[in-house]
Amino acid sequence: MVPLPEQPQHAVEYLELIGLEEMNKPTITIGKLKREYSVAQLLDGIEPEIDRVERREQRDREARETHVTNKYNITNINNSHGVQVAADSSAVKVRHNQANRAPASDEVLSQEQWQADVEQILHALIDRMDELESDQWMKLTAIFRRLSDLEVSGRAPSEALAVVEEALPEKDRKALKEAGKSVRSIFESVASSGVWHLLAQALGIA
Repeated sequence: MVPLPEQPQHAVEYLELIGLEEMNKPTITIGKLKREYSVAQLLDGIEPEIDRVERREQRDREARETHVTNKYNITNINNSHGVQVAADSSAVKVRHNQANRAPASDEVLSQEQWQADVEQILHALIDRMDELESDQWMKLTAIFRRLSDLEVSGRAPSEALAVVEEALPEKDRKALKEAGKSVRSIFESVASSGVWHLLAQALGIA
């Protein structure tokens, strides 16, 4: 409870004040006292405004991540090849470190390697969520989920690039180009294959 100035026998629920602040209501009226009080001043008396703002922003970020994770099923992607994508980003690193070394230009790709790449990209997108507009982020997520199902096993990076380009309609290319800086940094974070570097060059964002 938050006591009222000069009226310590009266108090207002903390969550009531938080709710009013988040609804952009500047004052609260106490009918029995026939007075209005500043919501911000009451809350400032028990905690700094910056703490409330940071907590609200953190909650909003977590809510967005939960929403997009559920909507796009990022934490449990089952593609047509029956490979399940792990939610734990540390699993991505382990798989790359152990089984998915960067191939030479003439080395062929495995399907597991390809899907591990896409998995890593999806997690990188989550990490960069705040860099992108909501609609833009959703478009990119949808694009890479579709790319996860491409059959590239046994292909060299340049051959895999041809498969990727064929699977990308013009609207998808445009979305990738518009997010050029973010997409380029995500491609650079993928440890496994050279396909993504070649794709960045093809899109003009390398």
